[in-house]
Amino acid sequence: MIHQNDTSNLKSKKQTNYKQGFLQIFTILLILQILVQTTSAQTLKLNDILDSVEHSYPSLKMYDAEIQSQDAAVKGATNWESPQVSAGFFMTPYNTS
Repeated sequence: MIHQNDTSNLKSKKQTNYKQGFLQIFTILLILQILVQTTSAQTLKLNDILDSVEHSYPSLKMYDAEIQSQDAAVKGATNWESPQVSAGFFMTPYNTS
């Protein structure tokens, strides 16, 4: 038979186990929260990243120069030629008789 004292001892042991478990979980969560706050990551803007990549890689500069040269070639191809005035014997009518 289980006596009244035995059941109360079991209940008190369960309660202390729950309290200890709760305190351990709470302590771990508190430590994790402190670590997350103190080791926050550095944030960078996208423009800063793109600028650093543009200045750091010479192969990208090569492609950029090629693109600019092709843009200049397209711009030159769409320009009209300058008007020209000329005169000479090639302008005279050809009379075979």
